[in-house]
Amino acid sequence: LRYCVIDFAPRDRGNDRFWDELAIVLRDEHLIHLDKQGPRFVITIEWNLRSSGGKKGQQAHVPEDEEKKFTEQCKQKMDELNMLMKQKWTPDNPPVYAFVWIPENGEQPYGLIKTLLDTKLRNNLMMKSKARGVQYASNIGLKVNLKLGGRNWGLDPQRSEGSAQIQK
Repeated sequence: LRYCVIDFAPRDRGNDRFWDELAIVLRDEHLIHLDKQGPRFVITIEWNLRSSGGKKGQQAHVPEDEEKKFTEQCKQKMDELNMLMKQKWTPDNPPVYAFVWIPENGEQPYGLIKTLLDTKLRNNLMMKSKARGVQYASNIGLKVNLKLGGRNWGLDPQRSEGSAQIQK
């Protein structure tokens, strides 16, 4: 699997074993092999933007001028990401998947990043603090497998009465 890494949270501490755990899960459970050369490219853009709004999940009154300023800053970050991707992208051997680290603060750029990346390549947005243990790697592996067209489960018509009824 040719992949790239985009890190919006370079200061967040991560699990050094995550990539090893993910590679094992993808190989053993889904027959997907991460490229042995590593990522095609790594982009690091620190997401240090915060609106003056309330905490995540809470509504707060934000002055219109501050909201416009924050929106413009977000747009600039997405333009920067787009430009860096164009610079690093090689048409002869492009990545087919992006693993993206996002910050944990209340101003997660999730929606902006998903909107931009979903038009370019398959991707997963993750938080470094949650990337601990095989269970997290396994959950990411399930998503990667589905996004690459695999199946994570199915019913056995021989052992499932409901499935046998549906097939009739």
